[in-house]
Amino acid sequence: MGHRWTKSLMLFRRALSEALLESDEKILINSTPIRAVDLENVRSKYYATCVAEGDSAEVKRKTREKRFFRAVTSAQHQNLIGVRVEPSGRTLIWLATRDTNA
Repeated sequence: MGHRWTKSLMLFRRALSEALLESDEKILINSTPIRAVDLENVRSKYYATCVAEGDSAEVKRKTREKRFFRAVTSAQHQNLIGVRVEPSGRTLIWLATRDTNA
């Protein structure tokens, strides 16, 4: 449980926090209402602040995609975020606590 937000995850954490502040969505995790946000909202916040090198917009877009995917995966594996994929395919995420790692 003692995982921490590393320097490499701080950009993702800021994007997630900003998106959560703008979200009114709540889901029940272990009978507790938790503020959650659609992963696509976090992605747009992340891309807006992620600097990427490249010769073209396409190369920069792919770089941002890879970085974002690595950040989400790393945060989930370290139990820093919770993730739920709805039947519709929409993905909701939230900041995890000891009680909300569903």
